[in-house]
Formats: sequence, structure tokens, C-alpha cells
Amino acid sequence: MPNSPQNGRLDINGVARTTGDVYEVVNIHGTARVNGDLACTRIDVHGVVPIHGGLHAEQVNLRGTCDVEGPIQAQDITVRGGAKFRGNCSTEAFRIDGGFQTDGLLNAGGIRSPLGGPSRVRELG
Repeated sequence: MPNSPQNGRLDINGVARTTGDVYEVVNIHGTARVNGDLACTRIDVHGVVPIHGGLHAEQVNLRGTCDVEGPIQAQDITVRGGAKFRGNCSTEAFRIDGGFQTDGLLNAGGIRSPLGGPSRVRELG
């Protein structure tokens, strides 16, 4: 995670907009729009979340639909539902159960994907 001050938690239940920032834990249940880069130790999404920026996290759990415009860097990514990554994605473990699209490079140490929907990867590393 970046070496910058951390806020404690970001908890969203329902519908909200927020700016990107650095948090310890991010929990989103519902529909949220994140404007800017988001950095955290763990992010759990249950719903629909567009992130208009990058995502830097140790653990990413996406259930629902997530669209990330910027680069993604994480240790562990789990997607159940649909995901669209417009930038490069770098992770040690990538697990997907659903459909996904990456417009950049997907660089993963391991990938587990019983595809449950249409998927597309521009470049795999």
C-alpha cells in the first residue's frame, strides 16, 4: 500500500458517491461511485461500483458489478459476478466466477476461472 496516512474505514450501505482516498478497510453494499484512486488493505463490494481511478489493495472481493478505469494492483482478487478492468491488472491470485473484461494486461501468479459469462483478456502475463 502507498506510504500515506490511512483513514480507518469506509462503509457505504445504499447509494453514495465518494472520492478516492487511502483506507484500512472499504465495505460497499449497494451502489457507489468512487471518483479517484482508491487504496486500502481490503475492499469488499456487494453491488454496483464504478471506480473512476485506480485500485491498490491487498485483498479485493467483488460480488456484483465493478468497473475500474485505472490500474489495479492487489495480492488477491476474487470476482463473483462481472468485472471490467480498463487498465492493467497485477495480482498474485485471480479467481473469477462470472464474466470479466480486461482492456490492458492481466498479470497474475495464478488464475482460477470457471467462466460463467462472456470474458475477454487483451493480454495475459
